[in-house]
Amino acid sequence: METEPKPGNGGKMDLLKKIFFAILKIERAIGAVLLFVILAVVFVATVGRYSTLFKITFSEELARFCMIWLVFIGAAVCGYEGNLFNVDLIMPKFKRTGKIIFLIIRLILTLIFCIFAAKYGLDMIGKQLVLNQKSAMMGIPYAFMYSSVPVGCLLIALHYTIKTLIDIKELPTAGQLSENKGR
Repeated sequence: METEPKPGNGGKMDLLKKIFFAILKIERAIGAVLLFVILAVVFVATVGRYSTLFKITFSEELARFCMIWLVFIGAAVCGYEGNLFNVDLIMPKFKRTGKIIFLIIRLILTLIFCIFAAKYGLDMIGKQLVLNQKSAMMGIPYAFMYSSVPVGCLLIALHYTIKTLIDIKELPTAGQLSENKGR
């Protein structure tokens, strides 16, 4: 897992990496906050329910909304880290050109899935806006919950595209491979 941009020749790729890692930090922070909210709300609600001291009526809804957003934001982070779709068995067998082709095919398939899922999410948002459905306890529009799908898909597509560009840029060329063999 890469955590900081590697210093390079100061080109556009370095700027891209800095922006990209800033987005990753924000996503990780949001994920951590959402996970903390889920744990805290469920814990407090459970203690309150079993002690019969108090009842938090909205705890299940809040935990569900946070979980849905956490899944889609976390999927984007996992996509960058290579924890979603990765085939480690065949990548080392390819030469540089084969690896580039494989990375591009993987990107195209991921983008097709993201487009399909985002379109479905946008359709669901549209239906929810027309129906104006709101959650029972908190009164939050369901369109907000369904908006996690296109937002998550956009983030996954962004991460996969940038990660693919970075991976292709960092693949060793034939000249670099022969230099490393001579050492």
